[in-house]
Amino acid sequence: NGLLEPYLTDISPEYADALYPEKALDDMTLDLLKFGDLENELGSLVGFIIDSVKDFLDIGKESTKQNSTTSTNSTDTNNTNTSITENNNNSDDELKINAVIRDNLLDEDRSISINASNLELGNMTDNIIFELNDELTNTTMKLNSIQLYGLDTFTKFEPLTNIGNYTLQGNVQLSFLEIKINLLLEIRPTNGNTDNIVMEEVTVTAGVEDVSATLSAFLAVDQDK
Repeated sequence: NGLLEPYLTDISPEYADALYPEKALDDMTLDLLKFGDLENELGSLVGFIIDSVKDFLDIGKESTKQNSTTSTNSTDTNNTNTSITENNNNSDDELKINAVIRDNLLDEDRSISINASNLELGNMTDNIIFELNDELTNTTMKLNSIQLYGLDTFTKFEPLTNIGNYTLQGNVQLSFLEIKINLLLEIRPTNGNTDNIVMEEVTVTAGVEDVSATLSAFLAVDQDK
């Protein structure tokens, strides 16, 4: 693809190799904590706690059954057609982390909602993200809320895995992520006539399937401090 070709270049070793900072470490006079051998470093109790947390959240396990999603459309007099994702991932092999997130963080529709009044986006005033004034009308578009779906569809959850003595890596996979942005479009006549005000609720939906992410972090923890 010609559009992507300029970005498909080789990256430097410090970005390509997650262990590059560790390999480049030349100050070995420090007594650094080795994440690869925490039981010997901190004691067997720490190892027991880590193993218990891993078992409780199914860390390191993978769901053998992909979560299924279906989409339906709903329409009412105030809303445009809206894609509603229904996730049917309550299976026996579902990772436990999904149930923990669903029961403690998500709303009943299994989304996490963000009210626009709690957001600080640049110079946005009164949640207005677009405004246009001409000779006939005053048009504004306000941000009402944002909903994020799919946070309870993990098929792989490895938040902290040691890949070196001082390097931790996280790997996660989700069946899907979907975002819904709820907007309010308001058109008012410039003559101030309140009988001809047009108000329309608009929902913008976007999503991706089979999401995976990997993040590595180099942590040098001096045990003498």
